[in-house]
Amino acid sequence: MKWSVIQLQKLRDKGLEINETVELENELKRIDSQIRGASPTKVTGKADMSSNRVTFHLTVEGTLTLPCSRTLKDVHYPYHIESKETFLLQSNGYDSLDDSDEVHRLEGDVLNLTPVLLEMIISEIPIQVYAEDAKNEDDFHPSGKGWEVIGEAEEKEKIDPRLEKLSQLMNNSDQN
Repeated sequence: MKWSVIQLQKLRDKGLEINETVELENELKRIDSQIRGASPTKVTGKADMSSNRVTFHLTVEGTLTLPCSRTLKDVHYPYHIESKETFLLQSNGYDSLDDSDEVHRLEGDVLNLTPVLLEMIISEIPIQVYAEDAKNEDDFHPSGKGWEVIGEAEEKEKIDPRLEKLSQLMNNSDQN
């Protein structure tokens, strides 16, 4: 999603409506190795243009395939992002901005929206994602070949065989 400054200046009177589907899967996988897949990203919105800046009002939607934090199964994580992104068309306009204004710089004479979209999507990824069957921690206990996770109640019932004789000794002393 790129526009030259000249194209944007021509569209200033008409405005720019955005309704596109963008394929960002390869770039997202390159940035974050945890991402196993991504559906095409739907980008809608509009751009308000003046002589020295372009402000995009965007809605970004799609689905990421991420690993479950407990089972490593694929989890389809949908995202819906609404954002306002401002690009300055002239480099001398940076001095007039407040520190609270967040703006993007142009690379030459081309406004490239793709890096901003990638940044928005990456920042939406949660730290942990759980598959539906692994959400209830009490019901889910992983296991493998020769091992399993046991609960506290099960642990208390078992007596270490090395200490079994000591347990019998303690029972004898209680009876006396």
